[in-house]
Amino acid sequence: MSYSDCDAPQWIGTIGEKVISLTLARDEYTGECILGGSIGGEEVAWTPVSGCQSLSATFTLTDYTTVSVACKECACGETPTLLCECRFDFNYALRGELADEGTICSIDPYSVDAAGSGPPPGVPADKAAWLPTWCMIYHTATYKITAFPPDCVDPNTSRLVVIVKKTTDEDAPWINNDIVDLEDWYCVVYNSGGTGDPSIFYEFAQCCLDARPDTPASSKLIRVQLFNVLVGDAIRNITVTNTATLATYGDCT
Repeated sequence: MSYSDCDAPQWIGTIGEKVISLTLARDEYTGECILGGSIGGEEVAWTPVSGCQSLSATFTLTDYTTVSVACKECACGETPTLLCECRFDFNYALRGELADEGTICSIDPYSVDAAGSGPPPGVPADKAAWLPTWCMIYHTATYKITAFPPDCVDPNTSRLVVIVKKTTDEDAPWINNDIVDLEDWYCVVYNSGGTGDPSIFYEFAQCCLDARPDTPASSKLIRVQLFNVLVGDAIRNITVTNTATLATYGDCT
């Protein structure tokens, strides 16, 4: 049961004098299905659930009232995957905005490279957190990302940031394959020189104009955003823009 294959199911109704609004979602870190919302105007905690027709959960309110719910109907129409181009001949620009406390050194902005096969320079093949044919956009100027002030160029504190899009249904090493679906993006962060195990971050949003099923060539990748990425000692939101389509950047909503 994965709500990424259909609209997130929501149920709104009244039991007694209580208005109940519940939504089925998915935990972004574990991939578990979770149910939550509000009952009688009171927010209830997200609760892990499993199954579909057998799905059920019980919520306890602050006045100790318990409300039990169960799935009555289980169905989901097929939603076609919208394909967005992955062009390696474009130039990309990367910007990192501080999302939480950390160093003041910025990623603002830097050019990045795209590659169609194999790991980027400095990453051992056995540490690649993707399959060779998947789309990769990576930041090669690893210095100036997370080094400490005042000069922000200490290579000992640098990181290599790789943005990846899953382009086949196959599973890849290092990532949580229950979270990453076809056409999803995620962010991989390595220590300088590709040493150590990669860190993976899954929150993303993209803007792709004219994306349609099975027609990636007709689409235009405008922007990919990765959220809450730990880069060194700072948590950043990272945005990658396709500089060839900056003229239409304003069409992204």
